[in-house]
Amino acid sequence: MLRTPNPGTPHWSRLSDLPALWLPFLAFFLLAVHHPAPAQLVISEFLADNQLGRKDGDGDAEDWIEIFNTSSSPVSLAGWSLTDSANQPRKWDFPDVTLPSGGFLLVFASGKDRHIASQALHTNFRLATEGEYLALIRPDLQPATEFAPAYPRQFSDVSFGFPTESVPVSLMPIGTSGTSLIPTNDDLESSWFAPEFDDSSWTPITTGVGVDPLGTFSAHIHTPLFQGPISSPSAYLRLHFTVTNVVDLADLSLNVRYNDGFVAFLNGYPIVDRNAPVESDNPKPDLGIRWNSTALRARTAQESLTLESIPIDGARDRLVHGTNVLAFHILNSHADDPTLLFAPELSARAFAFHQAAPLFFPSPSPALANNAGVESLGPLIDSVTHAPAVPHDDQDVVVTTRVRPTLRPVASVQLLYRVMYTAQVSIPMHDDGQHGDGAFGDGVWTARIPASAAALGQMIRW
Repeated sequence: MLRTPNPGTPHWSRLSDLPALWLPFLAFFLLAVHHPAPAQLVISEFLADNQLGRKDGDGDAEDWIEIFNTSSSPVSLAGWSLTDSANQPRKWDFPDVTLPSGGFLLVFASGKDRHIASQALHTNFRLATEGEYLALIRPDLQPATEFAPAYPRQFSDVSFGFPTESVPVSLMPIGTSGTSLIPTNDDLESSWFAPEFDDSSWTPITTGVGVDPLGTFSAHIHTPLFQGPISSPSAYLRLHFTVTNVVDLADLSLNVRYNDGFVAFLNGYPIVDRNAPVESDNPKPDLGIRWNSTALRARTAQESLTLESIPIDGARDRLVHGTNVLAFHILNSHADDPTLLFAPELSARAFAFHQAAPLFFPSPSPALANNAGVESLGPLIDSVTHAPAVPHDDQDVVVTTRVRPTLRPVASVQLLYRVMYTAQVSIPMHDDGQHGDGAFGDGVWTARIPASAAALGQMIRW
């Protein structure tokens, strides 16, 4: 917003930017969520007062329930049901659809009662905003997720459910066991990196690997790759690691110290390369790298010792449940280069789904992983405006907003504003019908920033 001078008056303008309101509140709720037995499918999130969110195929903003498959395998929904009555566990039955591992299924709680597997699903009941019983029932009639005796009061366009927590995980640390081979011909060029390849005759190693007669890289080398002088510019390396649940993983990263180059293959597919003469348009899985290829250039000791973290999240789809193979074609700058280093680590973040403490989500995420959520839901702020739209230098700025109570009534609202980079100033907002805020108690609050608050050319933010 720019504040303009009165016509004919040579004044500077004042600028304000994003609104920031401080709203004191206190809110608590009590809810029992029962999980009688470990479940593959869960109610991960639901929205009981959909006003402006996801619409169904009819164009209606219906409430919805999100089902999430927490397991590492696809699960058929045949025999599963949803209910809003503890006395009627089979109130609405799912059709025979299969939810993949880590998959989400959105069911509209519209009362339209639609069961066609190839179309959007609709329950035969709606969700009560004031709170009610809600459960996902397994084929054995035991609840997989149960909000009992009732979930708490819900609010428009705020969902309720369970958060996901992200924690770092090391899939393949330094010290991982594997095998290596120094190739002497092209016999294995197109097969050595495949997961099914038999490497039982290769040399056992522990990462990191290399050769270091000068002692520069010795702190990072667990297994020498050559007994004596280096005799080849290339080496093959195969490492095995285990993934128990691919769906939980994200943000894959290859963290590596290397001298001089490499190409990496995950379960037979090239995923990343550094300082390597790859042919990106080569249709072969090895990208045209030969058994005796060399790195594009020699790297300095400082470059080689610097840990490079390479995001490879695009390779997540190449992971499998169980044993995975990460293969590396290690490249030296030339056959007579006396030093070689390769010390890889594979890391990721695991997203754990927590059913112990349901939270409110001011930003619903239908069919997506939930965010952190909040335990105590404060007042909801929307429709923030100011007037005049382009005030003159001698005009007050009137800030207006709508504040909707949630778990507790709104006792007061404060507007914080700051002139340039000085201390914040707090002034009360009003909903008494006497300050241009509309009717008394209608939830519309106003405050007035006086024109005298800032000098000419100063910026005001609130």
